[in-house]
Amino acid sequence: LKSDNIDLELVKNEFINSPIYSDNLVSSDFTTTSIIINLKSDIIGNKLRNIRNLLREKKSISSISDIDLEKLELIESESLLDRASHVGEQIRTGLESLQADGLIESWRGTGAVYAVEISQDPIKTRNEILSNGVILRAITNALAICPPLTISDAEIGQVIDTMAEVLK
Repeated sequence: LKSDNIDLELVKNEFINSPIYSDNLVSSDFTTTSIIINLKSDIIGNKLRNIRNLLREKKSISSISDIDLEKLELIESESLLDRASHVGEQIRTGLESLQADGLIESWRGTGAVYAVEISQDPIKTRNEILSNGVILRAITNALAICPPLTISDAEIGQVIDTMAEVLK
């Protein structure tokens, strides 16, 4: 819209009168605008947060068992919510690199749980990756990555590097 060759009156007219934009993206008087952003849900993070909140509620009303108190202390002391996000980001970065290099077809996942679609036999590929010290699960035409939240960044790097080496 900042380009010199844009007819701003035509743009305004389109936003105000178009059935697509009028009263959806902009108000009819053209003074208010909005954009809807649908964010991908972090299923693992949400589950951990819900468990933590439930345990906090139990603790606040003094009806928490010793086992539940240990769970709450673990979630909070180990910062598992933050850790799930961090682990997931590290895995996503690695998978994006593998996909950019043409070594995997696609990937999907959330939190710290991912599936990687490959063109090779997933069981043979999993077995070769396993022989290099990395544990993944073979599912249909994919490999599942489900690391513990205690995995280090170096270990995540080892997972991605081993996958790259085997998938070449």
